[in-house]
Formats: sequence, structure tokens, C-alpha cells
Amino acid sequence: MSSAAARKTQIYVSRLSSKVTKDDLKSAFKKYGKIRSIALKIGYAFIEFDDPKDAEDAVEGMDGKTFQG
Repeated sequence: MSSAAARKTQIYVSRLSSKVTKDDLKSAFKKYGKIRSIALKIGYAFIEFDDPKDAEDAVEGMDGKTFQG
């Protein structure tokens, strides 16, 4: 997969609590579509979906939402 294709299916989630786990993110975002991978860092994460539309839906659905504090 090219990096351009990956960008279309990958979203950036910021300002996460240090207590958030990959399982927490998977539970919150799986309703938008099949998740290919989650790269959790300190305070942020990249979530990659199989389908670009699912990534768009996740951004629209979760933008501005508070997640575990």
C-alpha cells in the first residue's frame, strides 16, 4: 500500500490520557468500521481503517468529543 493510500484510511487522535489503552480505542472506534491497526503513543494515536469512508465517518463522529477525560 502506498503512503498516500494509508493517509486516506488513517486518522490522528490527540490529547489522550496516559491511561487510554489500545483496547479502549478499539472499543470506541470499531463502530465506524474495520480497524486495520492502532499505533498508540503517549498522548496520541494513529488509527488505520480498512476503508477511507470509515476513517471519514470516525473523524466526523468523534471530532471534538471527550474520550476518557
